[in-house]
Amino acid sequence: WKVRDPYTGNKSIVKLKIQKLVKSKVRSRRKARYLRQYRAWRAKYLKTKNRRLRARYKKQANKYLRAYRKTKTVIYKTVKNVNYGLTGINKWRSYRYRTNKGGQYRYLVYATDRAGNKQQNIAKGSFRIR
Repeated sequence: WKVRDPYTGNKSIVKLKIQKLVKSKVRSRRKARYLRQYRAWRAKYLKTKNRRLRARYKKQANKYLRAYRKTKTVIYKTVKNVNYGLTGINKWRSYRYRTNKGGQYRYLVYATDRAGNKQQNIAKGSFRIR
């Protein structure tokens, strides 16, 4: 990683966050529940002949379909925070993350200059441990 800022005298407050991609069981169950509810309401509105009730049932079905589509089952969990404090910048740095757990990881680099201004865009990258 590299933090660039030509105006700070090559010093900045830097934090590194490492996150692991994990499948959430709670979210998976919630998503499955939304799908079951959607199918139940859909069957109901397809079966009924009453137009007003059909519209109501369809609205309920669409509510659960929307929730099903919006629910993501994988999330990033923070596994390591490295606080460098006031450290040298404008040069390439590396951090060796040691773990036995394979999987997909991402890292985020947060920087704050000496005046306390946070960086606008957080640097991101990813790596995989097999």
